[in-house]
Amino acid sequence: MPGQPSYPVLSTDSRLAARWLILALAAITIGGLFALGVLIARVPIFAEHIPASMSPLFERTLAVHVNLAFGVWFYCWLVVLFLQLPQNRDTGLIHRAIQWIAAIGVACFVAAIALPDAPMIKSNYVPVLDTPLFMGGLLAFWFAVALTFLQPRLVRPGSAMAALPGVSGSAGSAIRVAGLIYLLAMLSFIGAWKTTPDTHTGWPFYELLFWGAGHVLQFANEAGMLAAWLILLTHALGSQPVSRNVVRALLAVLIIPPLAGPVLTFMGVTGEHHYDSFTRLMQWGIFPVVTVMLVLCMTACFRNTQNAPRGRGALRPLLRHPSFTGFAASAFLTVTGFVLGGLISLVPESTTLIPAHYHAAIGAVTVAYMAVTFVLLESWGIPIASERLRRMSVWQPLLFGVGQFIMALGFAIAGYHKAARKVYGADQQVRSTGEYVGLVIMGIGGAFAIVGGVMFLIIVIRSYVVARRANRAV
Repeated sequence: MPGQPSYPVLSTDSRLAARWLILALAAITIGGLFALGVLIARVPIFAEHIPASMSPLFERTLAVHVNLAFGVWFYCWLVVLFLQLPQNRDTGLIHRAIQWIAAIGVACFVAAIALPDAPMIKSNYVPVLDTPLFMGGLLAFWFAVALTFLQPRLVRPGSAMAALPGVSGSAGSAIRVAGLIYLLAMLSFIGAWKTTPDTHTGWPFYELLFWGAGHVLQFANEAGMLAAWLILLTHALGSQPVSRNVVRALLAVLIIPPLAGPVLTFMGVTGEHHYDSFTRLMQWGIFPVVTVMLVLCMTACFRNTQNAPRGRGALRPLLRHPSFTGFAASAFLTVTGFVLGGLISLVPESTTLIPAHYHAAIGAVTVAYMAVTFVLLESWGIPIASERLRRMSVWQPLLFGVGQFIMALGFAIAGYHKAARKVYGADQQVRSTGEYVGLVIMGIGGAFAIVGGVMFLIIVIRSYVVARRANRAV
């Protein structure tokens, strides 16, 4: 009727996905604020003025930051993509309750930062606060995500076409594999929980508990990133960059190492080769598949410019497409992560070369999801609100990507000079010029990345507000 609000009609799945996206955006926002605190505690010019009594607070901040900015953001996004897969029946109302479980779980583990006596456990992949409030909240979130993946669409595609570019094709296969790998990670976690000796407490307990599942989750992250690449390039090029059969073959190779995860953890986590087995699985299971996919995607981009009427001149409009710049930033950070990962063995100590590697790798996934956000909102009837914001959306992935690269480079320089990881404030002992310079560069890069994150939120929020006002005016 005239004068009545007219909103885009979203399916039940899209409305569910929108709520998961809100949780993801809240996580990256709060996690980014905590990242600023962690950044300050590592840059020498600031860290030297932080009293030793505040070091535990920054450690608790790190635990919450990691689980928000990487855990909640990544796996909420996997759910968002998963809910874009066509299904022949509507998602049941039970999934609204599952969303509440996830949201309450996140609120609980974030609230645990206020507990001054909660010891921070610096376990790899999943740092935690050793308190029931934090652990209960984290497990509730993981449980909710796992329940969401237990739907028919995980293994049986629906007959309808997906609104999101590429999801009805090769990207959909990558999303399903990411969901399956996530469930394998949860089984690996259960296996570790069952086989970790009761005599282990504190760091040894949590390190054994999360080591296997943490490695398996990296495969899920990479599968999600590959899905994002396919969505972005389908949107930018107007066609699927890689054939569905080739993508399926690569995904079949990618899922093989994670299948060993539950087997290894149920066999026991204290064995002589337990640590090394998971390291080798990730080392040789991710790099080949992602590299081949990257080459195929770049080849598709090159062919697109060559087949265009203007030949090489067609590259310019591609460079002005936010989906392409999002892919480019993600691809560049992926290669950076691989290179830095190969350099870790050059320094036998546990130095900042390790966070240099994973900040590049994690940044690659993050920037890909940021770019897909714009495509997803457009499919929901929420286009980028203005030409100014559209230009900003082209540069935003590049700014965030450059920031992550500079931060990783700074960590690598400091790590090469043997700067210790996981120390903050007064606990950080900078012993050489190389460490000092590297950590300052890291701080500069982190600042650029935070600005890129703020730009992302401005584009999303402003576009939503404008779309909402426009629909109310109809």
